[in-house]
Amino acid sequence: MMSYVHRTCLICGHSPWRRRFPDAVTQNCRYPSQICLRCIRKWIHVRLEDGTSWNQIKCPGTNCGQDIRTYVLPEDFARYDVLATKAVLETDPDFHWCLNPKCRSGQITTGGGNIFTCSDCGFRTCVGRHATDVPLYVGETCEDYEKRRIHKAEEEKSLKLILQESKPCPGCQKRIEKADDRSCDHMTCSNCGYKFCWLCLADFRWIMHTNNSAHQPTCRHYSLSGKKGSGDEVD
Repeated sequence: MMSYVHRTCLICGHSPWRRRFPDAVTQNCRYPSQICLRCIRKWIHVRLEDGTSWNQIKCPGTNCGQDIRTYVLPEDFARYDVLATKAVLETDPDFHWCLNPKCRSGQITTGGGNIFTCSDCGFRTCVGRHATDVPLYVGETCEDYEKRRIHKAEEEKSLKLILQESKPCPGCQKRIEKADDRSCDHMTCSNCGYKFCWLCLADFRWIMHTNNSAHQPTCRHYSLSGKKGSGDEVD
């Protein structure tokens, strides 16, 4: 039952005449609601949109701990219904959602190996062989996917190592790798011929034109001593 009374909503702070307040949000509420109907509906909507606490929507006013569905809007109830159905389906270990981003279907799979083919869109998924279901390319088997996964992991590992062991040339941005830590820090790019210090990337032509103060202050070759044109060959 709704009362048209002059109250101040604890959430929005509004208290115009005829703002609707539920007499009680749930049957267990002992006092009239201090939260207006609009804010209750908005609160339910936010909890449903979150998707993680949809089944724990309790009375926000008196901590009575009861579920509230009386005041939900039709579109929010539809959202609740979808989440509830999804939760029930996901308790079945044989149920799998289609991994096609354009498809929202799913089905129970029994038998037929590790490949699940969506009955709605035909998208193929490998199930049961990995920690999570994985999408398959057209014509790909679960074994093919495993080879592709290992190859991709090896490529990513190699790329990470290259990024760790190499630096971009300041002249052309092509990545350059130093032979070892004991080799000279005076680098010459094989692609564009740019000369620079490996440690601080300072232009070596400017170093030779001035002195070692052309290095970055944090570089171990940096020095304020020396006359113009006395830049040292970095070792």
